[in-house]
Amino acid sequence: MNTLLAEIAEESANNNALPLQSTASDKPFYIWCNAPAGDSNGVAGLIDKNSDGTANTGTFLGTDWGANVSAYTHYLEIDLGAGIAIDAFSFDYTTRNSTHADQRPNAIKILGSNDKESYTEIIEITEGLAADADEKWTSSMLNLGARYRYIRIAVGSDRGFFHMSDFNFYVSQSYVVNEYYN
Repeated sequence: MNTLLAEIAEESANNNALPLQSTASDKPFYIWCNAPAGDSNGVAGLIDKNSDGTANTGTFLGTDWGANVSAYTHYLEIDLGAGIAIDAFSFDYTTRNSTHADQRPNAIKILGSNDKESYTEIIEITEGLAADADEKWTSSMLNLGARYRYIRIAVGSDRGFFHMSDFNFYVSQSYVVNEYYN
């Protein structure tokens, strides 16, 4: 295994999230959103460790309420990078303040891909998601059943679009592989 990947995986397993970044799509651990709202902080506000909080003073990602707001059309996607694939991960996020209760995720679908064209639906989470303002929600370790380079987190909410802050993505060393399968 690549030494850097082993170090990153070890950090992640010790409750340190992978170093997600939203600025360089050609670099590892790139995260993006297919429909960010112009009035939010975009994906950078999702991963900057500055929670929105109940006073609405932090940063967050909001998706565009006017951009095809049917269920699961808004999503986050993580490109782990060339040569990297995983078969399990966990993640967490924090909900936004109480004035935006109908924009919290109430369902999440996890999908995986190795070509960024065809996706396999892995799991749908519909129970136990955060329901209160400024609440942190953490998934269990999700076994993907195969190795994937691209992880899509499609979000359903009461309004079709969603708000979220403080998103973190975790893997353990045993789940990072230095071999990419198409």
